[in-house]
Amino acid sequence: MTKYGMAIDLQRCVGCGACALACKTENNTDIEQNGKRYNWADFHVSTEGKYSEGNLKHWVFPTLCNHCTNAPCIEHCPVTPKALFKTPEGITMLNHDRCINCGSCTNHCPYSDNDVDVANVQYSVISRNAGHINPHPYYDNEMAIIPGCTMSPREISDAVGERPPNANEYDHPDTNYLRPANTSEKCTFCEHRVVVGMEPYCVASCPAHARMFGNLDDAQSEINNWLSKGYVRLKNSKGEVIPMDGSSEFEPNIYYIGFDSEVGIKDPLPAKSPAALKIYPNPAKTQTTIELQAQSAGTAAISVFDISGQEVLRDTNSYQLIRGENTLMLNISSLKHGTYIVRLVAGNEVYSTNLVVMR
Repeated sequence: MTKYGMAIDLQRCVGCGACALACKTENNTDIEQNGKRYNWADFHVSTEGKYSEGNLKHWVFPTLCNHCTNAPCIEHCPVTPKALFKTPEGITMLNHDRCINCGSCTNHCPYSDNDVDVANVQYSVISRNAGHINPHPYYDNEMAIIPGCTMSPREISDAVGERPPNANEYDHPDTNYLRPANTSEKCTFCEHRVVVGMEPYCVASCPAHARMFGNLDDAQSEINNWLSKGYVRLKNSKGEVIPMDGSSEFEPNIYYIGFDSEVGIKDPLPAKSPAALKIYPNPAKTQTTIELQAQSAGTAAISVFDISGQEVLRDTNSYQLIRGENTLMLNISSLKHGTYIVRLVAGNEVYSTNLVVMR
């Protein structure tokens, strides 16, 4: 059997939003309005601790329908046959023609609210498209960016004859490619792509490869290899999590790995060390002075590189360093006006700094 799920690596995810943009591009979802998110791919962001104390935790949870094994939205859908149902592969689907937009699914989904502003939450995986609201109001705008030169959104939409005018068209027996009014909406794992062997578009579009989609019932699948590292799942839309050894009556099938990693300064009061290499004057014209705090005695070699990494000067002098403070003179009269990198190599130690040459 196949049971689809998704794993998201929070250590790879940088919160760039490519997944949300990809979802909007693929599924033609709308911008946020009237307390609704209309984002099948969204985010929950939270921060705990302090960077200065070394216990900072900052999470960007990419969110979507959790395609719960025991989906409450399906249980409480009142129509027959149900508008919400499970595919044989475990995807929670929604049939637009059967949906009466009663809101029962939204009311019983722990990851959804009828109005995110009123509920004070960051996202809702189910959105209800009211019958009197245009699903794409942006294209009512009749103001052109450059009047008399560019077309307004309304003119573009009217010329194409469709809203949005750049809609991605696909065929599916249950889901319309255009967002209809007076129905509920949610992520479908891009089932129209999955049935033809492609990944959900959020997975395919992630530049950090932070998402893995696959068969949870296959012990050898790549997604189960990811999950072997440990994971948490979201408990609700407020950011509470279900630990790896925890259970949920709904059993969500979106998994997050890399949740417990910390970032920050582990020593809140680091000892100040003197700068290893100083150069002055800087900017300089024909000659400059280098001060070096050497860790050990030995012979030093100095080279100068331009910003492309090309070596433009190699000092032929042999400098004998002592452990501690050293003062060296560098002739730069042959260098042109510009910015350079001065590198000093002493045994296994390498020091570098920037130098500006003025002419």
